[in-house]
Amino acid sequence: MKELFENISSLDFLHFSFKSINYQTQLAEAQVKTKQLCGCTAHLKQFGAHQVVYVKFNFQFMGGSLGCAEGEKIHRCVEYCIANKLPLIIDAASGGVRMQEGVLALMQMSSTVTSLNQFKKHQMPSVSIFRDPCFGGTSASFMYQTDIQIGIKGARMGFAGPQVIQNTIFDGDQNKFDSSVPAGFQTIDRQAEQGFCDLVVKEDELDAKIELLLSILANWFVPSSQEQDSGKVLDREEFSYKECRGPLHTAPKVYAEKLVLQRLDFQTDGAIQVSLANIESGNALLIHNLHDSASALSGLGTPMGYRQVAKFVRLASRLNITTISIVDTAGALPSPEAEDKSQAQAISDCLAAFSQSKALIISIITGEGGSGGALALSGGNVVACLQKSFYNVISPEGGVSILQHSAYSSSEKDKMKADFSANCEILAQAQKCYSYDIHQLGIVDALIPTQNVDVELKKFVIQQQNLFHGQSGEELVSQRQNRFRNLTKFAEIANPEAEFANAMNQITTPVQKAKKVQPAIDSETMKLVQFIAEKTQNNTKKLPTKEIIIPHVTKELTPIYPTPKQVLLSQGPKAVQEFIKNADHVFITDTSFRDAHQSLAATRHRKLELVTAAHLLEKTGMPYQNLFSAECWGGATFDTALRFLSEDPWTRLQKMSKAIPNTLTQMLLRGANAVGYTRYPDNVIKNFIIEAAKNGMDVFRVFDAFNDLDQMALCVDTVLNETQKLVEVCMCFTGQFLSESETVYTLNYYKTLAQNIYKRWPNAHFICIKDMAGLVTPQMAEPLISTIMEATEHKIPIHFHTHDTSGGQIATCMAMARAGVKIIDCASAAMSGLTSQPCMQTFLKFMSQLPADLESNLQVYDSYWLQVRQLYAQSFETDISTVRAPCADIYTSQIPGGQISNLHQQCIQMGLGDRFDELKQMYATVNELFGNVIKVTPSSKVVGDLALFMLQNNYTKESVTDQVAMRGVNFPESTRDFLQGGIGVPHVGFNQDLVRAVFQLTDQELQNRKLSQAVAQPVDLQQLQMQVQKMRPYGNSVLDSLSLALYPKVFADFVALEAKNSRLVPQLPAAVFMNGMTIGQSIIINTNQTLKLARIRNPEVTGDRTFVFELNGQTLNVVVKRKIEVKKQIKMATGNLGDHASLVLGMIETTAAQKNEIVKKGQLLLKISSAKLEVKVTAKRDGTVKEILKEGDKVVPGALVALIE
Repeated sequence: MKELFENISSLDFLHFSFKSINYQTQLAEAQVKTKQLCGCTAHLKQFGAHQVVYVKFNFQFMGGSLGCAEGEKIHRCVEYCIANKLPLIIDAASGGVRMQEGVLALMQMSSTVTSLNQFKKHQMPSVSIFRDPCFGGTSASFMYQTDIQIGIKGARMGFAGPQVIQNTIFDGDQNKFDSSVPAGFQTIDRQAEQGFCDLVVKEDELDAKIELLLSILANWFVPSSQEQDSGKVLDREEFSYKECRGPLHTAPKVYAEKLVLQRLDFQTDGAIQVSLANIESGNALLIHNLHDSASALSGLGTPMGYRQVAKFVRLASRLNITTISIVDTAGALPSPEAEDKSQAQAISDCLAAFSQSKALIISIITGEGGSGGALALSGGNVVACLQKSFYNVISPEGGVSILQHSAYSSSEKDKMKADFSANCEILAQAQKCYSYDIHQLGIVDALIPTQNVDVELKKFVIQQQNLFHGQSGEELVSQRQNRFRNLTKFAEIANPEAEFANAMNQITTPVQKAKKVQPAIDSETMKLVQFIAEKTQNNTKKLPTKEIIIPHVTKELTPIYPTPKQVLLSQGPKAVQEFIKNADHVFITDTSFRDAHQSLAATRHRKLELVTAAHLLEKTGMPYQNLFSAECWGGATFDTALRFLSEDPWTRLQKMSKAIPNTLTQMLLRGANAVGYTRYPDNVIKNFIIEAAKNGMDVFRVFDAFNDLDQMALCVDTVLNETQKLVEVCMCFTGQFLSESETVYTLNYYKTLAQNIYKRWPNAHFICIKDMAGLVTPQMAEPLISTIMEATEHKIPIHFHTHDTSGGQIATCMAMARAGVKIIDCASAAMSGLTSQPCMQTFLKFMSQLPADLESNLQVYDSYWLQVRQLYAQSFETDISTVRAPCADIYTSQIPGGQISNLHQQCIQMGLGDRFDELKQMYATVNELFGNVIKVTPSSKVVGDLALFMLQNNYTKESVTDQVAMRGVNFPESTRDFLQGGIGVPHVGFNQDLVRAVFQLTDQELQNRKLSQAVAQPVDLQQLQMQVQKMRPYGNSVLDSLSLALYPKVFADFVALEAKNSRLVPQLPAAVFMNGMTIGQSIIINTNQTLKLARIRNPEVTGDRTFVFELNGQTLNVVVKRKIEVKKQIKMATGNLGDHASLVLGMIETTAAQKNEIVKKGQLLLKISSAKLEVKVTAKRDGTVKEILKEGDKVVPGALVALIE
């Protein structure tokens, strides 16, 4: 092989160096290693009898990169090929443009493309060969400007390297990169599948394929002496268009094989084959449809196929190669993928390539010529068809499907279906689509006889080549354009007005049907439908949206006793106390409606499902057997209803009370903290209790986190003195009084507490032992209950509440009942166990209080709860760290059952979901740090908040009590409030080392500090009523004013969401509220309206999506806008003196200072919210605020939230 331009050498003209890297040295090493002066060589190379200029990039020479010398060598090779009329082949493995030569190297991309385009003005072919790897400026320039692209199988190729993509798009995450890219990403095989490589070969096949290619291209057409056909017109042959289809019909591939001597097939889309071939009369570009299966989609061209055809037709035009297209297709592929890749543009471009070709084109229809998909391959100078073939604008089946509805009445549907096949034959005749007809119309120029078709085809091709031989390219283009220009039929009307009048006389004016006036849809309903559409859009996990099936109770039980509720209504609260005290059996409080789902599903159960369950409970007959109450309100329900469920908690109370008229409703009241987490004014608490009683609440269970009777007094006194309702005074239980090591929560502690309760409220109706974490054991029952009963002179019945976290509390409940407890908290089976209460059905069975009919009814009742739990479990019980089995560590962590699920959700939201076991250990550590306090809301939240805070920042018990280490640390607001006495004072006092570290106090300041136990100032409830009348004019201003007083921001957010999403949202079934609807699903809204999701349209280019609903048959199109999340770069604190950093993962809830504001040390800057944990950030120094985040900004631990200079 003769080498060309071997003296062209790379040059270090920039004198490039980077640290220890020197380009001159790199060049020298590469030149010695490869015996080349630059990254590519050029040779005159033989492939059989054919000589080419062969440029090869050597990857061993600096990664085969493109520099100035390599660009120059390509230019000179192009010039050499033009001068010597030689084909050009470029074989490259390259990493891209050579950075050591700077922008001048980059310019070679443009200059080499210019050279290749200059080469295309001459009648020689060019080929590029992609080797492994081929990336960057090499693949993106001259390699794609050759006529034909060949890839070595398995080669990697693309523009941006995989590492660049991984680091730029996926932040360097290998797993995200691997899971996001498609199969075969950046391989030559996938490029070929996408239509960007014409031929993929194995290395050992390459030379043979190139030799075959060159041989075909060198075999020029030579005219023959064959006589021209006399032009005999064939007789019409009767046949059905269906004979031109199907597996028995001869495929185009068979005809093509009869024509060719040898061929080189290029990459196919599976429907269209493009080949360069030798036929008897010379070389040709051969195009034919593929029918490789019996599928109805076989032979339907894709955008890739049409674009490849267009590319090779243009190549044939430049090299003056005859194009032969053998067409048999029902049309172009009508698929979403084809349309997404612009099928229309591909067909249009194919038509243009045929129209502009300066080489002869012969088109032959051998079966079906379907629509534009066939025409795109049939734009020849001469078009023929076999005697048995047809050509149409639409398939007969498609045409009949459109037209038949106008030809048949609505009552003739069966006849229309029966006539379909015959009508297709009729339409085919009417369309004049058969070969004889289209020949008569001049659409095709010749009919090829069916008999001896192989010979006739060859003869026809050679005849046409002879006929057109000698015509110039311009003449061929002109002839082809005139041919199609003349294929038209139309009239030119001299008097259009008269023609219009004539047309009017020929038609019958249809009777105008009165347009049905659709009823107007009110704004609340429209907002509700919009809300459902958005929920459906956001249901990325595709969670079920099916409604819960409501079972039916079949057994009717004869009442045995009057119910406690009936006694309350007829005789008053004292009579209820006596009724319970004198009963010879234990009663049940069903906690399924509150504490059970607070413990299992973060208090997320909604009013609709709860009220339905309440109706079922009433029908079971249990209220007349042994049911004391249904706990259904208070605790966390007030907060979560407003915050998460878009529900008014007062409405829940009213509907629950109405649903169970024979059962006492019961709530949990947190003493001075009411149903919140902070201390409230007396007038708010008093009015809250009075209004709750008016709106259906019967039993008020009152507790204080530290068993402080003073904190409970207002609640207990209000119930006793201002209502005719029942009050339970709680003793919050913790510790292990049977253990000799227990020094705080001893049996004597509980005796004294019971005595104080009885002394203060001798007329209290019940005492409740509130065992929040399930720490009471069966062995404790007898000594504990006997002690309390003696302390209260056996006058106050005892109610026992526990959690089954340990898995053994059914035994404790039985022991408590035998010891004298009159009421036990249990939950229905499906809602029991784990962190919830023990199983109600099992307890009654063990206590011999479950007759057969009641057992049967409770099974039906429980089947409903099972569906409810399964629905909510998808969101709250599926994480690997969710508590789904008894916890042996509960006696160590002592986490209240009602807190665990909430704590777990907080853990997940703060990015600590996989560290939940560590959190439980940290909870125990914080409890020890606090001196072993009673843990129940709100004190349990204080412990949980600090545990989360310490876990997030990897603090230890020692570090948080180190005053120096904690300097500048902003502790959770609940921690600060607790240590200041904001929720009361535990009888164990406060950890002084912790107080010193949190508040950064000197010894003197610590000694002199005073607790903030001042009573909260009264709220002007009348003023609040006027405020809520404006906020929520359709609501109850008295009740709303209390909601606003208890949860100002949460209530305001609730009202805003209610205004946005509709007041009808609480009507939705839980599955629809959480997950939206599925196509075809129907629900009932507004009592009697049926809403159906009929269709979800494809997204618009903007990402907006239209949801099509039907409301009582009326169509509603609802658009859901795409949410555009702008990722804001989080700036991290650097440790400078003025930096104020976040210590938690969360969001800025409020900002109290502005940029450029002068602030003092200790002044509040902003508040960070992380789940329910709140952290206030205060200024560490005097100065000017230079930077501060705004409300809604997201933060991570270590993020800069404010800068003060």
